Amino acid sequence: MARRYDISATDCRLTVWTDGPENGEPFVLLHGMKDHSGGLAHIGQAFPGHRLIIPDLRGHGRSDHPGCYTMSYFVSDLMQVYKYFGVQKSILLGHSLGGHIACWFTALYPDLVKRLAIVDGFGPPRPRQGDDELVFMNRQRQQIAMLETLSTESRSMAGFEEALTRFQRHNPKLDNANARRIVEQGIIASKDGRVTWRWDPQVDMVWSTFSHTETEWLYGQIPCPTLVVTGSEGLSYWSFKNDRLKGEQAWYGTEISRRVALFKDAAHVEINDAGHMVQFDQPDELIAAVDRFLK
Repeated sequence: MARRYDISATDCRLTVWTDGPENGEPFVLLHGMKDHSGGLAHIGQAFPGHRLIIPDLRGHGRSDHPGCYTMSYFVSDLMQVYKYFGVQKSILLGHSLGGHIACWFTALYPDLVKRLAIVDGFGPPRPRQGDDELVFMNRQRQQIAMLETLSTESRSMAGFEEALTRFQRHNPKLDNANARRIVEQGIIASKDGRVTWRWDPQVDMVWSTFSHTETEWLYGQIPCPTLVVTGSEGLSYWSFKNDRLKGEQAWYGTEISRRVALFKDAAHVEINDAGHMVQFDQPDELIAAVDRFLK
């Protein structure tokens, strides 16, 4: 039976959802930016023998929005989740931002993670060697995004149906039942009936608090078996943010292979007809890949 817990984290309250038998093997799932625990619930529920532990990250869902979003705080929050639920060793899966957090956590606390799964959690491909301008442009975009979000509030929508329409426009392959469930959990209504997403735009500051170079060094410190899952259409997400990446599919594949090779024990699975939101685009294929990995 699904249960909701409100726990004290590093400097805020986190909402954590659990499901499955309490004596089952712990399976912790971490959602990505602008998402919430419900975005991975349909994946976790495909593993009923495990004790699912799915937090709303700080600044997301029903967790507090403390205004401070650094990688150190996200990792510290996850440690508080492990302590609260008495997790001594778990399977850990993270999507996007959750994948970054999962890698940092596993590298720093390797004894707590039995197996690690990263779902499109590498971030954008590294610029080609010598493309210093692209490096600068990426860093500039990060800084501008952080500065803009410091004074940005979530934009309101007319109601549930508008939120659902927007969500389905960006995730057209997700079935209607799951789309409605995720949107219902991901919005909050005001007195005038309008709704906003349950995430703090200031979370974007996290990208300026660590570097991909640091993260890549940490990959080599992860001893457990690791599954890296990407979608065949993943580059479209990053090229939308940076048009200089358009048409760089071969380079994108090279970058994924290079990063996978940095781990001590990692395997890569590419899922066809899936973009950045693999769990929405091809949930059954993602579940099958994780199931094979765990077995």
